Amino acid sequence: MTTADPTPYARTVHGSGPSLLLAHGAGGGIAANFGPIMDGLAARHTVVGVDYPGSGATPTPAAPLELDDLADQLVAAADAKGLDTFAVCG
Repeated sequence: MTTADPTPYARTVHGSGPSLLLAHGAGGGIAANFGPIMDGLAARHTVVGVDYPGSGATPTPAAPLELDDLADQLVAAADAKGLDTFAVCG
């Protein structure tokens, strides 16, 4: 990560099957953006997502957000779950 925050972002993991990494929009976290379809996605996929800083269960950062940091946290969440390959939805 480029300007690493030592605390990982809040993570959501559901389901099993082929891996699907969720990247939410600016208007809320994983639950707000994908909640209504989460059960359907998790029925066929291992669904992993992170709440970006200031959304969901991840606190607002003191420093400005960097796109590389957001991408690094998404990949770190997949790595922590042991996912070697994954599709991205967002």
